[in-house]
Amino acid sequence: MVSTTWIFIVSITIFFIELTWSDFGVVFPGALFLCVYFTVAYGTTSGLIAGASVCIAIEFFFNRNATALPLLIFLVSYGRILRSLGDRRSVIPQFFSGAVTGLIYYSYTFYTENFSIVVQLFPQLTFNVIPLITTLLISAFMYPLLIYVLDRFSSNLGLNTFSMQQRVHYRP
Repeated sequence: MVSTTWIFIVSITIFFIELTWSDFGVVFPGALFLCVYFTVAYGTTSGLIAGASVCIAIEFFFNRNATALPLLIFLVSYGRILRSLGDRRSVIPQFFSGAVTGLIYYSYTFYTENFSIVVQLFPQLTFNVIPLITTLLISAFMYPLLIYVLDRFSSNLGLNTFSMQQRVHYRP
C-alpha cells in the first residue's frame, strides 16, 4: 500500500513539474522518466501504469492530437535491460539517458503535432533550436537529480530504489 501511494505521489509531482517546465517552453519527458524509474524500481507493470497515466494526463491537459504511449513500450524494454544489466548508480549513464529521452520525446511531439507542416515544408522546416537545447539540458540534468531525490525519499520510506545494488554481480 505504501508503494502504491508513493507511486501516486511521485506521478502527481512529475505531472506538475512537466506543467511548470512547459511554461518556459521546455518539453520535459516526465512520463517517460516515470516509466523507466518505476520499471527499474518496481517492475514492468508499475512503470507502464505510472508512465501511461501521466502521459495521458499531460496529453489531455495540452489537448494534443497524438499520443506518446508507443514510446513507453520502448522505455519499458530499456528499463528492464537497465534493471538486470545496467549500471544504475553512476550519474553519467543517467545523464545521457535523460538527454536521449528528451531528444526522442521532443522530436516525437514536434513531428506528431506539426505533421501536416512537416509533410509540406520538409526541406525548409527545422527544429526550433532554443527549445530543443533547453529540453536536452533540462532532461539531462533533471534525470539524475530526480533519481537522487526519489531514491533518498524511497530509502527513507523503506521502499525499492532505482539505484539498488546490481542484481548481476560480476567477478573479477
